[in-house]
Amino acid sequence: MATRKPARSTATRASGARTSRAPRGSRRRTSNGFASRITPEIVRSVLGTLLMALGAITLIALVLPGEGALTDLWRDSIAPWFETGRWLLPFLLLGGGWYIAAGPGKQAGSGWGMTLGGLAIAFVAGLGAFEVLHLDIFDTERGGGRLGRFLSETLQPLLTGPGTFVLLLALVALGI
Repeated sequence: MATRKPARSTATRASGARTSRAPRGSRRRTSNGFASRITPEIVRSVLGTLLMALGAITLIALVLPGEGALTDLWRDSIAPWFETGRWLLPFLLLGGGWYIAAGPGKQAGSGWGMTLGGLAIAFVAGLGAFEVLHLDIFDTERGGGRLGRFLSETLQPLLTGPGTFVLLLALVALGI
């Protein structure tokens, strides 16, 4: 049995005014899927947990060399990038992960992204300063790794060695 649609009111027809319905095809779709469940709090929590896990893995790989193939692979993959500065990396990862997953960064509007960015800037600038310090004062090859070497080789021709060191220390202070 067919049903009949209710008739529109004559006032709407006579005035020519449009109804509040949107034209076909332009309806806003609401999603109840997976993407709608990902909130900023979940992203912050997952990123904090990931940073803490990477910090723990890095610390284990550095403290227990030769104890496993995966930890040796992990250590050998990060060593050229950070050289001596790699010993600070696990503590920064653990601290940064704790800060955003369970610490003060957990509060709404805490600016945890800026905190992690500043921490990364301070660490990389510290690697550069460490590289300049090792090359100029200790005259050794091991310092800030590839990242530190890139910064020192880029800035030292523009500035002197002490000038580069002071600039990189200022970036460390700015990042912190």
